Amino acid sequence: MRALNRLVHPRFLAALRKEIRKARLSGRALVADVPVYYELGAPNLGLPVVLVQAPLKLRVARLKAAGLTARRAALRARSLRFGPAERAQADCVIDGSRTPARSWADLQRFLRAA
Repeated sequence: MRALNRLVHPRFLAALRKEIRKARLSGRALVADVPVYYELGAPNLGLPVVLVQAPLKLRVARLKAAGLTARRAALRARSLRFGPAERAQADCVIDGSRTPARSWADLQRFLRAA
């Protein structure tokens, strides 16, 4: 996995930065859903970082509902990082165990204040 990440992550990060530049030049809004953000070293992309965290059991259930097998869902859910270091680096932390409406309201409050 590490060898694969060394190959993929730099290219992914370069492509993401290119999309961010294009969005800025065109004046359009951009939301980048980057599950591997912290694996990339939490690079400064010039965008606010919003961390949505949820308990492991809920993450697994959601991934299974999206079509992953129980094993794949558990592996993917465990690979996501939500520790104190990640929370400290985020500009906003949203409790993903709340209803989507509550999470959306939390995000809107953060964006209005930013």
